[in-house]
Amino acid sequence: MLADTPTFDPAVTSSTGDLWLMSIDPTAMLSTLNVNPGQTSVIHVTITPSGASGTTVSGTLYVDDANRVDFGELAPPNGNQVAALPYEYTIK
Repeated sequence: MLADTPTFDPAVTSSTGDLWLMSIDPTAMLSTLNVNPGQTSVIHVTITPSGASGTTVSGTLYVDDANRVDFGELAPPNGNQVAALPYEYTIK
């Protein structure tokens, strides 16, 4: 299978990790966050910029849900993109 996907921004990390990053980095961490209907929760995101001062960086922070389809022990994750949040900053 071949898929075109956005690249992972190594400057961006979150308190929950990234399920999809695990597909290319087996050392990536993930912690689950269960949010039931009517509830809210907070995911902390850290952006650690690097580069030349004055450089403007932009991207999109995707929020996905994930669950497992029960096909046994090696069940692949199933996920849906629920939000796409654009961001932009200038390195000082």
